[in-house]
Amino acid sequence: VLYSWLTGRVIQAYSTVMRSVFDGFPIVLLWFGISPLASRIPLPPFQAAYFRGPLNFVNDDWAKDLITLVNPASAVTYIEAAAQVQKVMELRKMEKLEETERTELRDTEAAQIMDSGTDSDGSSSSSSG
Repeated sequence: VLYSWLTGRVIQAYSTVMRSVFDGFPIVLLWFGISPLASRIPLPPFQAAYFRGPLNFVNDDWAKDLITLVNPASAVTYIEAAAQVQKVMELRKMEKLEETERTELRDTEAAQIMDSGTDSDGSSSSSSG
């Protein structure tokens, strides 16, 4: 029940993609920490489950260890890449806003120059009276 509640909170705060990314970290904790510690508990149910004796903290099977570590490493890579993409998108948005402001400023200055040029000729601003 606690796991489901925490999963719901993660999905609310982040997204379902981030939830799947975060799912990789408990595997590492189970593989390298909890299972070896549980195999050392001197109670009959634990000794029956780990009848071959205590597990090593670093398993003899290097392939399983590396696969267990690749999942969270790829998750960290994904998180960092998503952050970098977000930064680039924000910079592009700011750049577009600045370009729009420069264009509007140029257009305003050009309009003022055109207005002042026709006013000095007297062709467009004739006073009647």
